[in-house]
Amino acid sequence: MLALHIGKLQSFDPAPSQDLLKSLTSGLAVALLTTMVGLVGSILLRLQLTRLERYADALVAAAQQHGLTVSVPVPVPVSMPVSVTTRPAA
Repeated sequence: MLALHIGKLQSFDPAPSQDLLKSLTSGLAVALLTTMVGLVGSILLRLQLTRLERYADALVAAAQQHGLTVSVPVPVPVSMPVSVTTRPAA
């Protein structure tokens, strides 16, 4: 974009190119600032996500450990009363 404007100049006058460079550097400053804000925000969110994952892993491990230590009574099948019948011998 800068090259197009410079290419259209017939004579070299420093004033227009100086204004052009000011607008270019202000645009670059905005781009750099948004990039930096995005990187810092990403790092902060990643730290929070890492802490949340560690807490969730610890919670699952504690639940599994608790499940192994608690004894659950196993139901014993009750046998049905069997009626004793004798068949007459043939």
